[in-house]
Amino acid sequence: MNIQSLWPPGIDYESQKNQNPERVPQTCLWTLDNPKYIHWRDDSTKILLWISADPGCEKPVLARCIVDEDLPRKHPSGRILHYFFKGISPEQRSTTRAISAILHQLFGSQPQLIRHALPSYERISEGLPATFSELCSIFTEASTDPTAGDVFYVLETLDECNEHEQETLIKALEKFCVHQQISPSTSRLKILVTSRPYFQIRRNFDRLLKPSISIELAGNDGSASIKKEIDLVIKYQVARLTQENRLKPKVAEHLKRRLLETENRTYLWLRLLWAIIRKTLLGNITGMNQLIDNLPAGLYDVYEVLLQRCPERSFARKVL
Repeated sequence: MNIQSLWPPGIDYESQKNQNPERVPQTCLWTLDNPKYIHWRDDSTKILLWISADPGCEKPVLARCIVDEDLPRKHPSGRILHYFFKGISPEQRSTTRAISAILHQLFGSQPQLIRHALPSYERISEGLPATFSELCSIFTEASTDPTAGDVFYVLETLDECNEHEQETLIKALEKFCVHQQISPSTSRLKILVTSRPYFQIRRNFDRLLKPSISIELAGNDGSASIKKEIDLVIKYQVARLTQENRLKPKVAEHLKRRLLETENRTYLWLRLLWAIIRKTLLGNITGMNQLIDNLPAGLYDVYEVLLQRCPERSFARKVL
């Protein structure tokens, strides 16, 4: 069986993950050092962890760190499989694509598990798309195979998947967790989901958030730990920008001080503002000093600066 038949062409799930930057050292600790996360990662009885956090908490950066750094370090023999939803296209928002990507990674790392997909292979090979429920059945059978070993599944930014498919996916996760509770696998099976704490998602998760099988870890962009991490990112980025563009130490120090003085700083504010700063650096030092002296103080102020610089201002305003 060719595992490519389970993964339609056109989407590179590894690139979707790597579009997100690597974490700055000593950041993401609001999760990595959290007892709830550590309990989920290392306790064999906790299957599901839902990390719900406000916009601007850099959940994609956190999820990449968990996939690339933390889980491989703590569980080197485990298989870490992932899918990062992206709201930029229907394909990248599809839950069917997500499960297909997970199976592609699972079968690629453990070819002996492909036998669980053989009953569906003939229909798939004829060009008919596998249904979501069919893929979930394959997923459950393959994941609970005694030869599967320890497997960690990471689904990032659930809120960016197709809205009408969110409930279906959460129900599938519930079914999987209940199956594991009734018939525990000899291997360690873990699922981590990140999303914004939207009412609809929380309502769908309510029946799944049972102490016996799951944990919720809530983050807030106003928390002291995240604000501390934002300061570390500011210092790191200013130092790197200084090195890349040979800013005079006095200008760099002025920029860092003004950024750190901003009251309502969030990751989202910093990310958008940083794009403006880098573009300004392509100009002259006078423009840079003017920008520093008039830094947008909040997220809406950053949006306004971006709008002023956009050639299609009326369209961009509607998008924002």
